[in-house]
Amino acid sequence: MIGYLEGRCLELDTRRIILLVQGVGYELDISLNLYHTISAAVARDKAMLFQVWTHTLHREDSFRLFGFANRAERDEFRRLLQLPGIGTSLAMVIISSVEQATFLRAIRENRIQDLTNIPGIGKAKAERLIFEYQKKFKPGTEMSDSPAGIGASGESNSLQEARLGLISLGYEEKQVAAAVARFLKKSNGTPPLDQEPGEIVRELLRELL
Repeated sequence: MIGYLEGRCLELDTRRIILLVQGVGYELDISLNLYHTISAAVARDKAMLFQVWTHTLHREDSFRLFGFANRAERDEFRRLLQLPGIGTSLAMVIISSVEQATFLRAIRENRIQDLTNIPGIGKAKAERLIFEYQKKFKPGTEMSDSPAGIGASGESNSLQEARLGLISLGYEEKQVAAAVARFLKKSNGTPPLDQEPGEIVRELLRELL
């Protein structure tokens, strides 16, 4: 699982980048916000190093990387992928078409018209998106003053990242949820604020075996 890369831009267009990291070129599908950030910077300094938050999608027949302008973008992308009917293409369109605060306000306040302005989302799709998002994530909590390191679900950010990482590797959500429950039971139900995502992934994999 690759969650972050730092390197130099070799090639760039509105949908993809090849990022040179210690002699290896990583090809990523990117958000429009990241494209604008990098294209403006490259125009000034072609040797500049860029920090890119990434999401890894691993399937039997493919391995893809997605790059984002910041961690908040990446985390929103991952939340969208957990919703029925939302794949990587539509999730990236949503991320690239509307600011996160505007999107969450539309979800929270049932602003169907705002969502239909996003390419690929009609009225029925917008209604389903609002329903599924509200049911799963309780929108608004992502923007609240939660304790540092704690996400909307009450899990630590590291635990959420580890959970989503396992799902991206092909494990079913029910399997991962059961592993997380067993993991938390061993730690007395306390979200592991001081553990890195990689450490938690290893713990969860032990629960899955």
